[in-house]
Amino acid sequence: FSGYHDGGKMLIADNHIFLTVGDARQVENPEDHPYINPGDPYLPQNLDVYSGKILRINMDGSVPADNPFAKAPYDRSPRNLIWSYGHRNPQGLVVGNGNKIYYTDHGKDFDDECGIVEKGKNYGWPLIEGFCDSADESVSCDTIQNHKEPLRSWTPNVAPSGMEYVGDSPVGEFRNSIFVATLTGDDYGKHIAVLTLNEAGDQLIGERKLFYQEFGRIRDLCVSPAGDIYFLTTNTTWGNPINGDMIMKISYDSVKSTPVITSVSEDIAETMLVYPNPTSLDKKIQLKLPGSNGLLFISTASGLIKNKLNVNNREMVIDAGGYSPGLYFVCYQSSGSVNII
Repeated sequence: FSGYHDGGKMLIADNHIFLTVGDARQVENPEDHPYINPGDPYLPQNLDVYSGKILRINMDGSVPADNPFAKAPYDRSPRNLIWSYGHRNPQGLVVGNGNKIYYTDHGKDFDDECGIVEKGKNYGWPLIEGFCDSADESVSCDTIQNHKEPLRSWTPNVAPSGMEYVGDSPVGEFRNSIFVATLTGDDYGKHIAVLTLNEAGDQLIGERKLFYQEFGRIRDLCVSPAGDIYFLTTNTTWGNPINGDMIMKISYDSVKSTPVITSVSEDIAETMLVYPNPTSLDKKIQLKLPGSNGLLFISTASGLIKNKLNVNNREMVIDAGGYSPGLYFVCYQSSGSVNII
C-alpha cells in the first residue's frame, strides 16, 4: 500500500554512489491501516534521519568530505551522507549531458515529479508538492531554505519509475531526452514519457508519450552501447497481467529510417548463483552458472572489466585475492542468454 516508500534506486556517477531513500513507512491514510504506526510525516525535512533523502557515498563506502552537510570526523551518519532532501519516494536516477543528475519522485495524490538533483537542495516534501503553485504552499515556498522546483510535475499522477538519458540518437525526436517509465495513473500513465531538454539540460522544451496504454505498467529502461533502448513491464505483480511481463527493445531500422520495437526472446529464467556474498576470508568465489558454454566477465561497479574467462563447466571457483574491496558485477553470457548478478 502507499505507506511503504522505499525509493531504492542506485546510480554510480562522478566516481560516487547516489542512493535514493523514500520517506519509509509514513502511512498517509492511517485510518485504513490501524496496525501500522503512522510515523512522522516530516522526516524528509529532518537532516538527522535517512528518510526522504538522496545520499552520496564514496565508492569504498566512506563519507565524501564535500557533501553539503558533512563534518569531521565524517562518520556514516545521515547528515554526513545526505546530498539532497525533501523527497517522498524517488525511484529514478540518471546522469545526463554535462553530468547533471535527474530524478523522478512519486507524489501523493498529484504532482509526480522529474527534476535535477543538486547539492544541498530541499525538494519540499511534505511541505511542497511539485511547483509552488497553491495557496497552501505559499508560506513554505517563501520560507523554506534551498528549495528546488522540478522540471516537470504530473497531475493526474503517472507514477514515474525508472528513467534513462538518451544523448545522440538516429531518431531525431529522441535526442537529448530523458525517458521516464510510468506505472499507473488511471487513464494517464502506463507509457514512456520522452522529455526533451534544452542544450543546457536545465529546461524541458518538449514531451511526448510512447506506447500509451499498449504494454501496461512500464517499470524500468536502459540504453545499450549500440543505442538500443530496452524497457521492462511489471503487470503480473499488480494483478493485471496485460500481455504478461516482458522485456522489449526499441531499435532503429536504417533502411526504413524508423524505430522498430521487438520482444527480447532470450531465455533468462535460469538462476546464476554467486557465493559467499560478500566473500569470505579466503577470497574464493563459488559460481553455479545456468550453462556450461559461454563467457564470464567480472567488472567493477563503474564498468571496468577485471577478468574475462571462458566457461566450459557449470560450476567454477574464482580466486578474488587480487581484487580491491568494493562492489563487483559477475556477468555470464552464452549464445542464448545474459545473466548478471
